[in-house]
Amino acid sequence: SFNKMRPGATYVAYAYGVEFDGDNYTVTVPLHQISVQLPMSQMYDVTFNISAQIASSGVASVAISPVNWKNYYAVNIIPDTSLYYVQDGENMSENTLRALGNDFYKRARQAMQGGITAEAFLRSSCYVGSQMINMSVNGGTKYMVVVFAVESEDGGIPTMCSMPTLAYL
Repeated sequence: SFNKMRPGATYVAYAYGVEFDGDNYTVTVPLHQISVQLPMSQMYDVTFNISAQIASSGVASVAISPVNWKNYYAVNIIPDTSLYYVQDGENMSENTLRALGNDFYKRARQAMQGGITAEAFLRSSCYVGSQMINMSVNGGTKYMVVVFAVESEDGGIPTMCSMPTLAYL
C-alpha cells in the first residue's frame, strides 16, 4: 500500500530470503531491489491571475485571484538565488515541480506530526479566494511568484494538486 507515502517520491524496495538455524542464518535468495517512483497527486486544471510589483519602498505587492478554484492554494515568493527559480519564459522542470510539491508536503507532514490537523495547517499556511500579499524584498534581487492549488483528502497530509502559475517581480 502507498498510504502515507509522499506523492512524487522515489522509494527503493529490498527483498531477500534467509533461513535461520538458532543464532545463525544462511542467505537463501540473493538481494533484489527495485525503485518505485510514486505518481504526483491528481493534478487539476487550475489557473491563477497574478499581478505583482515592487514599490520603491522595497515592498512587493502580489494580487492573486483564482480563476477556477475555490479551495486552498499555496504561494511561494522565490528569489533568483534559489535553485527553484526559473527564468522568465522558461518552463519549470519536472524535478523542480516535484521538489516544490515535496517541500509543501514535508511542511504539512511536520506540522501534522506536531499535532496540527490538516485543516488547521491549510488555514494557517495557505489562502482561499482573491488575496493581496505584501512583503519586504531585497533591492536588486529578482523574484518569482509561484502559486499552486493544494488539497487534503479525508484529513490526510495536504498535497500540491495543480501545476504552478508563475509571475515575476
